[in-house]
This record gives sequence, structure tokens and C-alpha cells, in this order.
Amino acid sequence: MAGTALHLQEQLAQIRAEKKRLQVAEAVRADAEGHAQQLDDESLHLHRTLDKLNAQIARLQEPPQPAVRKYGWANPADVERNIIMLRKRNAALSRILDKCSDPGARMREEEELRRLQGEVHATERRLELRDKELRQLNRQAGRLLRQREEAAWHKRDAQVGLDEVEARHIERLGAVEVAQRERYELAMRKVEELQEDRRCWLQPLVHAAQLLRTRRDAPYEHLRQIADEPSPALALIDSMRRMTANNKEWLEQSEKATRAETAMLQKLERLHTRLVQSEEIQSEIQNGCYGFSPSAAPADENGLHGDSSPKKTRKVPPLAVGRTAAVRAVAA
Repeated sequence: MAGTALHLQEQLAQIRAEKKRLQVAEAVRADAEGHAQQLDDESLHLHRTLDKLNAQIARLQEPPQPAVRKYGWANPADVERNIIMLRKRNAALSRILDKCSDPGARMREEEELRRLQGEVHATERRLELRDKELRQLNRQAGRLLRQREEAAWHKRDAQVGLDEVEARHIERLGAVEVAQRERYELAMRKVEELQEDRRCWLQPLVHAAQLLRTRRDAPYEHLRQIADEPSPALALIDSMRRMTANNKEWLEQSEKATRAETAMLQKLERLHTRLVQSEEIQSEIQNGCYGFSPSAAPADENGLHGDSSPKKTRKVPPLAVGRTAAVRAVAA
């Protein structure tokens, strides 16, 4: 759009120069018409002068005797010089008269005048069209500039709304992370309690299992019957087996919670990165609202331009490193 406006301005300047040249040509034509009228007057005067000169030449070419008798004296050299001068003047006046009396010259000048007038009118029409196009382009440029400013304001408002949504989402993710950490700590405490119970009951259970195996392998029938009968030791072994299965389930749930917590922390870091980028974009947009220059922003009470307050950066909790390994070590 700017290139088209510049091209139209150049054409407008050329047309104005051509109009000026045509105006100068019209002035020259008017001078030529005045000069032609002056030449017509001079030709009439020259005709009269030529008649007088012809009469003088005729009188001078008469025999000298009558002139001597008339004036009483005559110088032949002066008379000859006057005759030569008058002949040259007569020839020059004759050429001027032929030039002024030529009907074709006047027709050519009138035709050239009409052509120049037509060019002047055509140039004026082109100039009016270019002025109209230039006004339209100026209106379009103003409308596009206003649309661009409105789009910048809408984008800034949308970015501010997006920042608020992201901030609320980050807060919710932080709350979810705290809740999951609490559940994870509770599960770890339960695992530790189960392991402590296991250590307390492991040695008696091992001794009871060895004793029962001895009874089952014994050659006596009553010992095998005692081994086949239900006993508190077997109940403890079954309970321990169930506790071990529950311990495995708790370990699996703990690993799942750790993986979910890691994924959520990674997502939280990505959202924090997006929030920092959006704050930078918002700062650039705010600086761009004053002509894309920090010095164009209004000064605050301390004389500083733009937003000189430090940016508030949201602290993201670090990732839980080695938590899965610790859980597996405790389970082992």
C-alpha cells in the first residue's frame, strides 16, 4: 500500500510538472500571438515605409542633373551609400513581410495552440483522478492503521485473560500436587509400618514354618495330623502372605503416584515457561502501544519511562528426585 501511494505521488509530481510545462507553452503561445499581432502592425507600417522608400529610391535614381539643379549640390558617394543601405533595409523588410503574410504559419500556430489546450485539459483530468485516488489511499491507510491498533489492543486483552487462566490453572495444579504429596507420604508411612510389622513377625513365622515342615516330614502319623490341623502359626503365615500382597499393591500405587506427580510437575514447569513467555509478550505489547519505543511511554513519578517494577516470578517446586528409587529400596 505504501509503495502504491509513493508511485501515485511520483506520477502526480510528473503530471504537475507537465501541467507547468504546458502552462509555460500556453504563455509562450500567447506571447507568440501578441508578437504575431505586433508583426501584423509592423508589416502594415513596413508596407507604408516600403512605399516611401521606393519613392525615395525612385527619386534618388533619377539623373543627378535635376537634383543638382534642385538642391544646388550633391555628393555621389553619399548617394551610393544611401542607396545600398536602403536596398538592404528593403530586402529585410520584404522577408519580414513575407513571413508575416504567410497564411500557413498562422494555421500551424492555431493548430499547435489547440493541441496544447487539449493536452492541458487531459492533464487536468488525470491530475483530478490522481488526487481522488490519493485521497482514497489515505483513507484506506488510516482505516488499516486503526484496525491494526484495535487488533493490538484486543490481542493484549486476550493475552491478559490467558495469563489469568494459566495462573488459576497453575494454582489448581499446585493444590493437586500438595494433595498427591500428602497421599504419597501417607502411603509411605503405611509401607514403613507394614515393613516394621513384617520384621517383628518374620523370625517367629520362619521358626514356625520350619517346625511345621519338620512335622509334615515326620514319620509319625500324629505329627502329620498336627501339621494338617489349623493352627495360629498357619493363620499368621496366611496373614503375612496377604500383607505381602497388600504391600506389593501399595508399592505399585506408590509408583503410579510418583509417575503422576512427575508428569504433573513437568506440566507445571511447561505452564510456568508459557507464563514467563506471555509476560514478556505482554511487556513488548505494552511498550509497542507507545510507538514501539520505551522512551515514548509516559514517565512515572520517579521520572522513569515504562514499567520499571521488577517482574514477579512464580516459584515452581522442584521435582521429587529419587523418590521412586527410595520406595523400591524400602520395599526391598
